[in-house]
Amino acid sequence: MYPSVSIIIPAYNAAGFLERAVDSALSQKFIKEIIIIEDASKDDSYEVALRLGQKHDIVQVYTHEGRINKGLAASRNRGLEFATGDWIQVLDADDELMPGKLESQLCRIQPNSTFVVGNSLDIYADGRVTRRSFYTDCWRGLIVGKLGISSANLFNRKAIMALGGFDEKLRTSEEYDLMFRLMKAGNMPVFDPSYLTKIHITEGSLSRGELYMDMFSRNWVNLRKRIREYLIEVGEYDLFLQYHYSGSVGTFLESYGLPIDPTANSLFLKIYKAEKKLKKTVYSMFFNQFKMGKETLVKNQKELS
Repeated sequence: MYPSVSIIIPAYNAAGFLERAVDSALSQKFIKEIIIIEDASKDDSYEVALRLGQKHDIVQVYTHEGRINKGLAASRNRGLEFATGDWIQVLDADDELMPGKLESQLCRIQPNSTFVVGNSLDIYADGRVTRRSFYTDCWRGLIVGKLGISSANLFNRKAIMALGGFDEKLRTSEEYDLMFRLMKAGNMPVFDPSYLTKIHITEGSLSRGELYMDMFSRNWVNLRKRIREYLIEVGEYDLFLQYHYSGSVGTFLESYGLPIDPTANSLFLKIYKAEKKLKKTVYSMFFNQFKMGKETLVKNQKELS
């Protein structure tokens, strides 16, 4: 028998897409409850949530005490207070679960599994779709940010409750912090290679203001430094991980115009950037040849017709 799943949906200014997220949750098998935590939105999210709760018996709606805004981590923890399923699916209000997502991941869990990492699709407003793929080397994936994303992953409720849930002091990187704490406790993930989660990339998610981006960059780098310190402590910080740490942290800081942290090896960073540039060039050449071949094929078909 499959275990049950509680789906937690934090909602902040999500009136325009909350119903889409809930509908995608309702399409899943093995769900025990859908828990919406309305986080003091400035739009009609609360009214939309209440309407969905009235429409579907399985949907529960809660707020923070006093209906104050507390952020994503606190809203997820608030949902954990009411969750009773064996597993937790965290679903951001602007994302979607594709049919069969939970079933596909529940098939892969082992008796001692604490979380499942999944792939996802990034959906852009202009219609572009790109694949967000994980790395199966767990520590490398954690360092470079390729160990899934909140809505694509699945967590064992008891395991995350034992760690105190999400760190509410963090307003960003909270899911990677949680996975880091799980892995430090010896809980390595299992992987589902399917692409069954849609991550909608909106203008709001690309530009959230200078204060947010400053907090995001600090949290991102500080977490990687904590991971590095732990790996050194346990004797697992080998050359492979040093290379990927230096490359990912260095290029991340450069992208924000920030000075390179001394923990990043400058030689590894140069090699990492050269490798990325080479891969991008090869991909571009392959894509252009494929595009030209396709256009030629279409032209020939038209001429024959």
